[in-house]
Amino acid sequence: MRTVPVAIKDVLPAGLELIAGCPTCVALLTPGSSVTVAYTVRGARGFHHFSGVQAIVSDYLGLYRCQIEVAAPGKILIVPEVVRLTRLAAFTLGACASTPGRSRRARAGQESIP
Repeated sequence: MRTVPVAIKDVLPAGLELIAGCPTCVALLTPGSSVTVAYTVRGARGFHHFSGVQAIVSDYLGLYRCQIEVAAPGKILIVPEVVRLTRLAAFTLGACASTPGRSRRARAGQESIP
């Protein structure tokens, strides 16, 4: 089988921002082979739909070039980062409980609440 030089560019949906990596690749491919392109994006919460990739196929000398759009449907779901909350000392049960032996209500002139 013959290898063919192919330039591939993943088309990012509107609303996504590239923050790491590269959505393009140049490779020598044989018929039926595949290549993986990895990158990181940032965007608004929700689903973002990918439609396809652009591919430029050429001969070894670059005399003949053909640009095509290859259907590669897909989607990505962006959700907010989950942050684990830590317990705050001011809101622990021990800090909010009343002192034993004391009334929670102060009667006029008898007892004050600490």
